[in-house]
Amino acid sequence: MTAYLQQFPYGNLLMIAILISLLYLAYHTFLYRSLIVSKKVILVGCSIFYAVFFASVYLLPKSFHASPYAPSIPLQQIPFQTILHSDYRSILGNILMLLPGSLLFYLHCGSLKKSTIFAVLLPLSIEPLQFLINTLSHFPNFVIDIDDLILQFLGSMLGLLFVIIGLQIRHAKNVPL
Repeated sequence: MTAYLQQFPYGNLLMIAILISLLYLAYHTFLYRSLIVSKKVILVGCSIFYAVFFASVYLLPKSFHASPYAPSIPLQQIPFQTILHSDYRSILGNILMLLPGSLLFYLHCGSLKKSTIFAVLLPLSIEPLQFLINTLSHFPNFVIDIDDLILQFLGSMLGLLFVIIGLQIRHAKNVPL
């Protein structure tokens, strides 16, 4: 399985995220001396996995440049230019990467208002953080792209939409929390 995961660009990081999540579950099992894993423990394990994988894809610099002169930071400010000229994997990747964030946040806090604020702030923070990483590392690790922001925002809102649909279905069936 590890050889299969290493074929992908983020395969090694995916394995690290899985390992950290499994270590959390093992720690919890050791701490409480029970193999019974509650929903809360699984939720925290999934959240750790998501956070590590998310940070590794969007925030870890790919390299550091030793030059005192910072090269120009790639910046794409024209909306829909990248979306119209890129393949479906890039588009789906940006949407699907942020989709679970809103759902996991709602499952942790239980508040739709807080989840909405999170769903708006998460995609708005990625591109400025990437710009900061580019500036601090003196190397253009990331392209600061308005289309990425649009797609990430769409993914975050889709996750929030799934939360709202789930709440309406649960309310219609009178299922308690």
